[in-house]
Amino acid sequence: MHAREPLHGASGSAYVTIDGNRYLWMQLIDFEATFDKKKTEVGRLGSKQAGNRSGYGVGKFKAKAYYNTDIFRDVIMEYIKRGRDIYFDIQITNDDPNSTAGRHTTIFKDCNLDGLVLAKLDVNKETLEEDISGTFDDVEMPEKFNVLEGMR
Repeated sequence: MHAREPLHGASGSAYVTIDGNRYLWMQLIDFEATFDKKKTEVGRLGSKQAGNRSGYGVGKFKAKAYYNTDIFRDVIMEYIKRGRDIYFDIQITNDDPNSTAGRHTTIFKDCNLDGLVLAKLDVNKETLEEDISGTFDDVEMPEKFNVLEGMR
């Protein structure tokens, strides 16, 4: 692999769409989404080892962001005050012009927050940050990485 191929972590963008309003999530420090498959152990006749059968799965995300926007607090406040649980989409794009891997975009659909910090102070911090986590119910990948030279 050429040294230019690993992606620079800050080369990309993040957008959040809440109630039809699209926001550039420029406060984002890091983001990671995972999909955990739930499996059932299956006994097999003639074998001492159980097999594993995939069933449903759970999509989760976690992020760290600078504490300087209330777009997600508005979502939580709507739930607290009116009982309305708001679902939203997150679009993450990796785009490092130095890598031949190209652009990679993933859209996480029907995201739902686990919870959120409502207020924060810390006299020992120069910048305030917050952890954000939640789940997603669907995912799309409209842009995929290129196959790098030497992979085939």
